[in-house]
Amino acid sequence: MLKRVLTGLALSAVTLCALLLGKHALWGLLFVCQMLCMWEMLSAVKSAGFAPVRFVYLLYAAALVPVSAFFGSSGALITILMGVLAAMTLVTLKTEPDSKALLYGLLPAVYPAIPMTALLLLAARPENDWRFYLFLTLCIPIGCDTFALFVGKAIGKHKLHPHVSPHKTVEGAVGGVFGAMLFAVAVWAIARFGEGLSVPPLWVILLLGFFGAFFSEVGDLAASYIKRVCAVKDFGWIFPGHGGMLDRMDSVMFSAVFILFVLSVFPL
Repeated sequence: MLKRVLTGLALSAVTLCALLLGKHALWGLLFVCQMLCMWEMLSAVKSAGFAPVRFVYLLYAAALVPVSAFFGSSGALITILMGVLAAMTLVTLKTEPDSKALLYGLLPAVYPAIPMTALLLLAARPENDWRFYLFLTLCIPIGCDTFALFVGKAIGKHKLHPHVSPHKTVEGAVGGVFGAMLFAVAVWAIARFGEGLSVPPLWVILLLGFFGAFFSEVGDLAASYIKRVCAVKDFGWIFPGHGGMLDRMDSVMFSAVFILFVLSVFPL
């Protein structure tokens, strides 16, 4: 537990430094995250028996970062379409007709590439609120994970989805929602002291925290499901107590998709 907490604090400190230093530092950090997530996903499908052509997927993942930075959502969409088509082409030319090979070949082109792009597009926002919404996107899953862990250990009795993640409980999930809302309110309170920031009303923040927690927990379960299918315990090993980069980003990516959707549809 201590190792997990210390690693989490170190990761939070690095992320906070990148946000404060500006977009260049943030893009560098996101590039590293993107490449590590893709590498770990490719390693997982390899463990499942599929041999991906790594450099094509890595090139696709690498291209998404500068394209999102310079061309925004339209450039990211075109790159995603090209990446999925490239994956489909590789499977068609490399393997015999097989449903598992098809799914394993397409999986890395979809996950983590597409949900990670939501983080890239949040960072690419031209408004001066990009730090606020990125920090909110990161803190909601952190609050959710933290409270879900401690509440689940303290009073958790009813299993949430035992076939996918046997240690998660309904009580922990409910605690995670409250934790996400609490962290969201803390980010909102801090941001109100910032100059030139136009933060939404508190009720909006509470809703973002509530639904952000839901998508965060779904993202965690989705990653656990993929690990079960690929027969791996963790996606990686670089973070003591946490696994790999993808193990840390699974809930963040789903939360980022939700926040990006809200910002794209509603004028906040």
